[in-house]
Amino acid sequence: MHKLFSKRRQDFYKQNSKYLRYVFNDHFVILLFLMMGFLMVQYAQFVRTIPENWFWGKIIVVLISLVTLIFGNLATFIEEADKQFLLPKEEEVKQHIRSSVQKSMTFPVILFFVTALILYPISAKSFMAGLWLPIIQVIILASIKYVLLIQKSNSYVKNNLLNWDKAIDDEKKRQTNILKIYSQFVDVPGIKPVVKRRKVFDELLNVIKKEHRNTYLYLFARHFLRTGDYFGLYMRLGILSIILLFAVSSPIISLVGVLFINFILLFQLIPIKKSYDYQVLNRIYPISKEEKSTSLKQLLMVSMTLLALVQTIVALFTFEKIIFVPLILIGTLAVLLFYTSRKVD
Repeated sequence: MHKLFSKRRQDFYKQNSKYLRYVFNDHFVILLFLMMGFLMVQYAQFVRTIPENWFWGKIIVVLISLVTLIFGNLATFIEEADKQFLLPKEEEVKQHIRSSVQKSMTFPVILFFVTALILYPISAKSFMAGLWLPIIQVIILASIKYVLLIQKSNSYVKNNLLNWDKAIDDEKKRQTNILKIYSQFVDVPGIKPVVKRRKVFDELLNVIKKEHRNTYLYLFARHFLRTGDYFGLYMRLGILSIILLFAVSSPIISLVGVLFINFILLFQLIPIKKSYDYQVLNRIYPISKEEKSTSLKQLLMVSMTLLALVQTIVALFTFEKIIFVPLILIGTLAVLLFYTSRKVD
């Protein structure tokens, strides 16, 4: 049993390393270093303004530390077929789950240590403490996380019997959440998108559906609004751009950052065009490829323009110089027209 689950763990790590090569490509690494440098400069300037024994600093350190407890779930590597083929070895599987707690502590402890070091300039001034504070912080968080993982492992056993379904479902969710991160950069097989109806958009879809020439526009809009991958990405990057407008004081840096986020979002939305290619019957539609491309362009134009308008309204309150405000909308439309004309046709 030890060899079996060790092999599964190694195979999963190999799969992650394969995707990481595509995630941390040359362009992304350069951008990451630039963003880290910019954030470090902003953070250093922020720390200089912190007063000693700052009350809100204590709240910030405690809240961020508690948030880190969310990351790092129990890794059991139990699969669907195990509840049949490993049923005679149930006691050994329960022992494996208990031993998985120690192995699952590696990532949380590293995260706690890095977080404590990053927060040390704030915590040192706010708590008026020395280097012993981050050490105690890591020990306390690691102890709490260990207890939580122990409780998680115990929840799989009831009346001395292993709840196979719960253990399998939780492990599937854990691995899927990790692979979803990679799916933002590269195609990851085996990830099933979560579909939600979102009734608030039903009337909009019905209006599009009434016109028979809008067949692909209806299909693309339906896929965009009801699939968690695209709509969730749209909302997350949109919120990130709004936070950037509030957090960064320099209008030029904010403008460049927002336009870059919009470009990344546009790049991620273009694959919607292939979302229904697996349906063989759509090839008999009396619709030309040009109309299909036009429908996608209409969807991208509406969604990106709406986001740019929201960003422009927010910029009215955050930019000191009004001259930079319309550049968000102008730049987004320019990228939209230039990039889609090359990639969608």
